[in-house]
Amino acid sequence: MYTGHRNAPINTKRRCAQVVVADRFYASSKICAPRRLKVDELPLSVREWTCPACGATHDSDGNAAENLEVMAVVSRCQSVERKVLAAVARRRRNRPR
Repeated sequence: MYTGHRNAPINTKRRCAQVVVADRFYASSKICAPRRLKVDELPLSVREWTCPACGATHDSDGNAAENLEVMAVVSRCQSVERKVLAAVARRRRNRPR
């Protein structure tokens, strides 16, 4: 039985990490990693495809991994930005007048 997802909160806390979960329908293998262009039609049976915009050939799994990594980094940056903005707002509220 796979327990990685169930143990993720424990393991991430131990490693000071963050779990980012992609939406079930996020088209990670349909997006050209370098250009960020999304291909409309790409059946699951296609393992390798060429981007119509830049001509790069992508392995579906490798390309999906790159896109998920970018999504995780962007999510992490947005999380940090929200925390910074909240701290600034708290500081402004608590400032003596």
